Amino acid sequence: MSYHSYFHSLMSYAIVFWGFTNIESIFILQKRAVRAVFGLWHWSNGRSVSCKPLFLQHKILTVYAQAILDTLLLIHKLSSSLPRHRNVHQHDTRNRNQILISRNMLMDKSFLKQGITLYNKLPPAVREMREEMFKSTLKEYLLNLAPYSIEEFQGDLVTHVHGQST
Repeated sequence: MSYHSYFHSLMSYAIVFWGFTNIESIFILQKRAVRAVFGLWHWSNGRSVSCKPLFLQHKILTVYAQAILDTLLLIHKLSSSLPRHRNVHQHDTRNRNQILISRNMLMDKSFLKQGITLYNKLPPAVREMREEMFKSTLKEYLLNLAPYSIEEFQGDLVTHVHGQST
């Protein structure tokens, strides 16, 4: 599909490192590209044509989904070398297996903080998957969700994890 060769590859380049900053402007461009590829006018009967059905039908990751996927894949690869709550104290808490988030000003601006925060919200069964299974499970989940924001992903994740058994 021409969308992937002309737009998605450029959008995805180093997305982990620019992460979630200024992502809304990229998302607007992505929706324009999707509309152009599928021959939809931006406005139909005075209303904006929604791209969400196109993202779902054609299995296209939104820029938010791509940023989430790439960031979580990086955190998953690094997870064995990142400190856990259990390394800090010996208390047997429910968060003992979660990755510890550093609390300094440098980390506040880092993509790692957002990535670790999202990673810690994943169900333990998903965090414990091998890399290939983790990637395919997460990608399929994101393709079926087509999130329009980080908050939509987090909200759906909370509903999915607490509303159903995983």
